[in-house]
Amino acid sequence: MGIILVNKKFYLLDPKGVELKKHSIDFRYNIQTTLSSIHNLRKTERKVYNKGNVAVAQFIFNDFIQTLYSHSQIDYPTDPYLHYAKEDNLFASSCAILRKDKIFTTLELSSKDSLLPYDRCVDTEAKLLEQIRFLADTFKPAKGIVNLFTELYPCTSCKNVIDQFEKRYNGNITLNVFHEK
Repeated sequence: MGIILVNKKFYLLDPKGVELKKHSIDFRYNIQTTLSSIHNLRKTERKVYNKGNVAVAQFIFNDFIQTLYSHSQIDYPTDPYLHYAKEDNLFASSCAILRKDKIFTTLELSSKDSLLPYDRCVDTEAKLLEQIRFLADTFKPAKGIVNLFTELYPCTSCKNVIDQFEKRYNGNITLNVFHEK
């Protein structure tokens, strides 16, 4: 599948997007296998992780390379997946969660699963870009590239966060967003 350019910012899949998609599949599998080993976790709690969006971001700042993972249903360090994952679990240790010091404005929107609007700060793209912003601000000046793959096309709130991220770094950080659906 070739590159499909939408709004000169969002790409369907190219080789980098395909690589990040593989990371997202591995991450989703790791969540499922970790949770299947927890005997006292209710069946309904397990189902939560089967839905929701998964995103992966790889960024490079001044020769520093890191990959971060995000799931729309994993927001806090007390989450069962993060709580029960083994210490050497690369995915869990690199999982972006809600930041208390978030600076990007998110919108309250409904979804296909919820008619009531809710704050989209829990969306995968928002959590990843807040975490990357925190890390980027430790580099002075922050220069680099971020490749972000999300299973779903970014919603209005996430597009807004993407725009805020780009304005904050004003061309010093190139942000490429890949999506599958």
